[in-house]
Amino acid sequence: MVRNMAKQKLEKILESLRDLPPQEVQSLMRRLFREGLYRPSTLEDIPQKAERIVKDNKLSLEVVDESIKWARSQK
Repeated sequence: MVRNMAKQKLEKILESLRDLPPQEVQSLMRRLFREGLYRPSTLEDIPQKAERIVKDNKLSLEVVDESIKWARSQK
């Protein structure tokens, strides 16, 4: 229940961000970094988050493999 509420709030935020011009989104992100309100994922956090996403969404190994190949090609 709490996760659904958080997901709904996040969706509302993303919808609002889509309506903003890119310059305002960039300014908002800079402010979040500057004030320490946003911290990008560390290399240690990424595998744990990825594992949780795979389990929560019951993704097949084929989908995971395809996702890894795609991510590696985005350098």
